Amino acid sequence: MNDKFYGMLGLAMRAGAVLVGEGKAAEALRRGKVSVLVLAKDASENTQKKFKNLCNSRNVPVLEAGERNCLGKALGREFVVTAAVTDENFSKQLFVLAEFGS
Repeated sequence: MNDKFYGMLGLAMRAGAVLVGEGKAAEALRRGKVSVLVLAKDASENTQKKFKNLCNSRNVPVLEAGERNCLGKALGREFVVTAAVTDENFSKQLFVLAEFGS
């Protein structure tokens, strides 16, 4: 991922459109509030499987982005494994940046 992707993700966080952490992300997915799930590439196999299955069952796309420390830096944390984006417009922008910036 590139700096523009992480910058947009950070902007979405500051706008209150990102839920960070496995518990919050899973709950938001179950409630149908997630537009896209951003998952760290270095997430454990169990975490990847759990969230990919959860997203597939609810037709929510998954973006695999960087490592947990890169996601954390973009979101103002030490590290982040899962980030649920709840705003459709931010989700669209993240897809564009992920596609053309990688």
